[in-house]
Amino acid sequence: WSFDNKILVIDTETDKVVDSITTGIQPISIGIDKYNKLWVLTDGGYQGNPMGYEIPTLCRYDAVTFEKELTFSFALEDNPLDIQFNGMGDTLYFINNHVWKLPVVETDFPSEPFINKQNRFFSALGVDPETSDVYVANAIDYLQLGLVYRYSSQGQPIDTFKVGIVPGAFCFKK
Repeated sequence: WSFDNKILVIDTETDKVVDSITTGIQPISIGIDKYNKLWVLTDGGYQGNPMGYEIPTLCRYDAVTFEKELTFSFALEDNPLDIQFNGMGDTLYFINNHVWKLPVVETDFPSEPFINKQNRFFSALGVDPETSDVYVANAIDYLQLGLVYRYSSQGQPIDTFKVGIVPGAFCFKK
């Protein structure tokens, strides 16, 4: 991730790198949708980064040919993170200040966020593979206990609960 612009393709039987995909600077999150498309979110680095500093992107690649099919570009000062898919793999969610929802077949970026950040600092995202409920963590100020907000797949608030300091990931048990 840091100081790089590559996704490495590894043969899991030999543990050898067999190919690579050149991306934007600092790929931060990846995932594969139901159509075998690879989605890569880059954060673009930062000023003074030895690798460089560029606009962050969300790109879709064919997971077989590694050909880039689609690119969404963000503002230079944006800091996107955390790609997640719903249980069907047909809808992508990610954080870029707000939470965004994008059907994987869509070629236009949504005009409105799925969940508006308001005065919150979103630090992690999770989507329940069974219910497609969306969980968003708020790190608040990195000192006090964080909060998690749970929303339905339609964006309706369900509940909120306290968690540990700087919540950074979600895991779902089947």
